[in-house]
Amino acid sequence: MTAYLSGLPGRNVITLTFLHAMGVIPGHFTILRGHYSPGDFPMLLKILNNKGNALQNKDLNMKRMKNFVASCLLTALVFPGVALAEDAPAAPLATGMVSAGTAEAQVVEAVRHGDILTVKVRFKGLADNLTAQSLYTGIDKEALANSFYLLVGNKKYLLLTDSNGVPLAPNSVMFSSRRGVPYVGSWYGSFPAPPKDVKEVYLTIENVEPLGPIAITDR
Repeated sequence: MTAYLSGLPGRNVITLTFLHAMGVIPGHFTILRGHYSPGDFPMLLKILNNKGNALQNKDLNMKRMKNFVASCLLTALVFPGVALAEDAPAAPLATGMVSAGTAEAQVVEAVRHGDILTVKVRFKGLADNLTAQSLYTGIDKEALANSFYLLVGNKKYLLLTDSNGVPLAPNSVMFSSRRGVPYVGSWYGSFPAPPKDVKEVYLTIENVEPLGPIAITDR
């Protein structure tokens, strides 16, 4: 009997696939698969009962199965970052190499909310140890005007700044390698949102290939 589940950090939702393996059911039989929350407990146990009756297999101990599934659900909800089988990360919206060739920039989100468009990027390491290597070490006025922007046609959208003139993006990006973790850094930036009829943008970050086209999500 094997359970595969994954928790979504910060959310009381899990993904669960429950398999009863060889010896009781010929081959592999999927009992449950989908996204569940705590309120679904009664429904899940009812499904298990129904499945057990339909199989009419005397060797199938439904009480033990129900207890096992309940334990898996509780584990995923109490420890949402723990997963016995994690879902594959979503494909990036756009990718490009950093100038040193040691990491790949992957755009994971471009969300337009009101008059602000926020873009998030992660960096996947392509070298063994990138700890303490930097992508850039500051955003001065020249860099703000020429090295960080969205492009729509021939129009630039520069990074927004706060009331003190500080750009709404990390002032520096330093990579850090950790064993078993493919990503070595991240970046985000907030820009003026282009008009609603604009559905794609291109992103420029200092020392990274131009990224795009990037599909915009409206929220």
